[in-house]
Amino acid sequence: SSGPIGMPFKFTGAGFGSYAGTLTRVLVDGATAPLSVWNDTMISGTIPGVAPGAKMIVIQRSASAILSTSPNFAFEVTVPSVTSVSPSSGPIGAVFTLNGNSFGPYAGTLTRVLIGGAAAPLSLWNDTTIKGTVPGSLSPGAQTMIVERRASDGGLVQSSASLFHVAGLVVSSLAPSSGPIGVPFSISGEGFGVYDGANTRVKFGVSTAAL
Repeated sequence: SSGPIGMPFKFTGAGFGSYAGTLTRVLVDGATAPLSVWNDTMISGTIPGVAPGAKMIVIQRSASAILSTSPNFAFEVTVPSVTSVSPSSGPIGAVFTLNGNSFGPYAGTLTRVLIGGAAAPLSLWNDTTIKGTVPGSLSPGAQTMIVERRASDGGLVQSSASLFHVAGLVVSSLAPSSGPIGVPFSISGEGFGVYDGANTRVKFGVSTAAL
């Protein structure tokens, strides 16, 4: 009975009849909802791109110029809300977790996290938690982080912006500073992030060092 745009919904009942194109529709605040199932006892669809707030949903069926209408059902259209970002800083490739509410279910390219305008690769998306990695196209510094959700009819809703600080790589020391090939070395600094296979490497000239 509540959720963001693009949220799947389901009606169960009786007397819906068979699907008949534009003669059979579900209206959310007057906007036609995209439908995936319509049979005599069940209707499934998604919330269209309407403004947030309390809305009325109604089922309508036309036949021989006669319009049949169900009672109104209340639905609260919500906006994605981020309550915490963990961590709030890190290098490109760093794993982050967003906690909040009303993210809704994952829906492919209709559901995104934007950091500095770039879409972050995602590994988890549910109504209260999103996990992903900081995209590699960003420059170091403070970047806005936004949860974005679209409805299949083109509606768009975004969370309020949070800040994420993209850290640069800082080397404070290299020990030793000289030696033969094969000599062990240690680099100290900050912003290196966690090891990520071929995505994380140290290069001497054009050669990649064994880590």
